[in-house]
Amino acid sequence: MPGSSQKFSITFNKPVLAGSGQVSLVRASTNESIKFPANKVEIDGAKASFTVNGLVAGERYYILIDMNAFKDVDEQYYAGISSAQVWYFDVQGSAVGWNGSNPTTPKNGASGVDIKTKGQLNFTRPVYPSNGSITIQDKSGSYKSQIDVTSANVTGRNEQYRH
Repeated sequence: MPGSSQKFSITFNKPVLAGSGQVSLVRASTNESIKFPANKVEIDGAKASFTVNGLVAGERYYILIDMNAFKDVDEQYYAGISSAQVWYFDVQGSAVGWNGSNPTTPKNGASGVDIKTKGQLNFTRPVYPSNGSITIQDKSGSYKSQIDVTSANVTGRNEQYRH
């Protein structure tokens, strides 16, 4: 998603009214949130919209909606969104690179590394596991192991991921 300002919309299967809950936009790397009370969200029939300014390039955001934020004309409340995995997006930004001031562990080409050593990758900006794998090779380039980036063996926070 490009730009620092963006309009977001959700369309329901029938017209809705504002409830007493809110819509939250959360910056994944810091958990900072911007909250929009449902009565401040633009509603046009079955479509609810809100505009966010100040999105940061290269960041991931997600949207949460309280279960009492919207109700239909039959007074039935929308179930809401309570998971960061339902409605999320990345703002376009600079390419991800290796953080040279905080190198990976073990260093590329290192020898004599204990098999129990945890690897650490350091990036130039926040990254999030999506899909793919990390391949471990010996010094000759022979395949040794492959780790799915979404496995429980890969952990991280913002610019740092460990195995």
